[in-house]
Formats: sequence, C-alpha cells, structure tokens
Amino acid sequence: MSKVGKEKLLIENIKNEYLSEKNKKQTTIKSMWSQYQKMGKELSEGIYAEDNHFIYELIQNAEDTKSNEEQHTLEFTLENNGLIVFNNEVGFTEEQIKAICSFGQSTKALEKNEGFIGEKGIGFKSVFKITDKPAIFSNGYRFYFNKLDETGTTTEYIIPYWIDDNELKKYPLKFQNNTHTALYLPFSKEKKQEKINKLKKDIKNIEPILLLFLKKLTNIKINESGKKIINTIKTSKQDEKLKLATIQNRDILDRYYMFKKSIDVNQDLDEVKDKNGRRKGIKKREIILAFPNFNNKTKEDRIFSFLPTKLHSELNFIIQADFILQSGRENIAIDNEWNQWQFNEIEKFICDEVVNKLKNHSKLKFSYLSYFLKNGDSHNTLIEKLYNNEPLADSKKNPQFK
Repeated sequence: MSKVGKEKLLIENIKNEYLSEKNKKQTTIKSMWSQYQKMGKELSEGIYAEDNHFIYELIQNAEDTKSNEEQHTLEFTLENNGLIVFNNEVGFTEEQIKAICSFGQSTKALEKNEGFIGEKGIGFKSVFKITDKPAIFSNGYRFYFNKLDETGTTTEYIIPYWIDDNELKKYPLKFQNNTHTALYLPFSKEKKQEKINKLKKDIKNIEPILLLFLKKLTNIKINESGKKIINTIKTSKQDEKLKLATIQNRDILDRYYMFKKSIDVNQDLDEVKDKNGRRKGIKKREIILAFPNFNNKTKEDRIFSFLPTKLHSELNFIIQADFILQSGRENIAIDNEWNQWQFNEIEKFICDEVVNKLKNHSKLKFSYLSYFLKNGDSHNTLIEKLYNNEPLADSKKNPQFK
C-alpha cells in the first residue's frame, strides 16, 4: 500500500469509528457521541473571552513542533475568504493525527519535561471560533473537519474527512503546494464582516515579543494580498556574561537580557503527586526573566506562561514560568499551590543570583535598581509578596529612584 494510501486509510478508519458511535440509538444514558458534542461546543466555542485567542493557540501548537530548517517559521496568510497558516515543521505523525481527531488526547503529556506548552489538547479546536470547516495538510495527511453535519443541526468537530485530488484543487494554491504543514481556515459564512476585519487586524498586530520565550519558533511572518506585513525574527548573542536576545520587526529592534534557571520540582505539590494532577510526573521546570535594554521602544510587564497572560506585574522586567492557567488560558490561577511555589522560586532566583549578575555588568550596574521600581498596584498577592522582598525593597530606599 502506498504512503498516501496508508494515510487515507487512517483518516477513513477514524471517521468510520466516530460515525458508528454517532449513529447509535439514544439510550436512557447519554450516548458517548452526545457527550462529544457537548465537550466540543465547550472547548471550541465557550472557554475564551476573545474570539481571536485561537491565534495564540496556533502559535503555541507551532512551538510544540519540530523543524529541520535553519529558521523555524510560522506564517499567516490572510485572504479575502479565509486564513492559511503555514509551519515548516517535519509534519504530523499518526499519533498526532489521532490526537487532533479527539478531545483531551494530547501527545504532549509525556513531553512536559522537554518544555512542551500544550495542555488539554484543546488548542486546535479553538479555530472553530472563526471557521466551520478547518482543513489540514501535513506529511501526506490531508483532511478537514465539519462543525456541523450535513443536516446543519448536529455538531461534529472531530470527525475527519479525507480531501481527494479533485477536492484539493478547490483549495488555495498555497495550501495545495504545501510541503510541510498547512492549515486552511475558511471564514464562517455567519461571521459578520466587522468581526472578520477585527480578526485580520488582530493577526496583523501579533506582537513580536511573543517570540521571546519560545525556544523553537524563531520567525513569524504575516502576509496579506501578496504583501509581507510582518517578518519578526529572534536572534541571540552573549553580552559580557549575559545572554542578550534581539527581537526585530522592520525598524523596531528590542533587546532583552535573559536569565534562566532550571529548578527541581517540589514533588509534594498536589498538582505533581495527585493522580489527576496537571503536572504529574514533572521533575524540572524552567524560570526565565527578561530585563529590557533601556533603549527599547516596547514596554512590557505582562507575566508570560510561554504566551502572554492578562496578569501584569507592574515591574520593569518580564516574568516567564510554566504557570497553571485558568480554563480560558488567558489568566493565571492565583490561588493554585503550584503557581505559589513558582513565585517563591522566582523570588529566590532574583535575590540569590540575578541581582549579583546585574551588579557585575559594566553598564547595568549603574541602573539595575530601576528594573525593580513598581509602576502601579498589581492587586495580586503573589506579585505583592515578590515586591516586598529584597532587592525590590532596595529600590524603594535608594534616593536615586525617589
């Protein structure tokens, strides 16, 4: 059997299994398919405050892939009727195909110690916010999903349908000619033009700083009407003994002094030791702090969990850690024990190591305390605790920063 034959067979087998479940008669107990429908609606439509949060999910999914190219690139191409997303990764595996055709069956669970940031397997499902028929072409697999079945009354979400040669010709050329991984997201017919315009605006406003804490992606491109709108590139070099990362997009060039620390995970935390803990089996985590060059045009104080959250630190540097997020993945679960432990580790990292390195830098030693000036009230107990400890307390005492 040819390679394409094997891939088509897998898609057809998954489809037939789901259709068999879907066509079962309803009993007094809810059928498995009705549970899939409910879960699909919740995960695809109900968990995000913003329709366009799916953009961040696609960036996250791209970060969780592998590329053999010199620059790992994610490219968005805006067309009148839809969005094409290209990722020069190695392509989907059979296990990844099975995972994307399901709810909650992520292939990343055992890879968390490698830094994978996917969680719940819900990232791709968020595209149903803008499309009724997303299509995927990767490593020989080419298929689409339907939001609704042919009756227009029953939701599907996870049943894959193979794209044959004749159907493929109906897709945009950039999708047809893909040699890595491409998604095509035709805009939902029910989407009002003003929402489509907002989506296009949000994509064109993707922030270059998103690349800062991503280990694999080094390039994000955005095209519209054949024109390249954004081409953001990340590079790194050593400055004395500190790592200096550069994020460049057109005429804007921002630099950040990067501090990393690998920490041993407290195995007594509930999220680690419990059977259903969200960090079960994790042995190590990484904290990253980014201190901006004082000439940077971009001002940023959001806290990141690989991607930006809605929580602001009100400090003059950026905090990144593997925080457990609320269901919409837009904010940090403040009272979570895992998150509290990580903030304690961040506090120790700053006080025990980072401050001394800043003091020993030939340029930063004269101005490093300004990083710790507070710009407002964070209304967050975790941030307040960090702020009230040294060296933040030193910046309040220093007359230079009164």
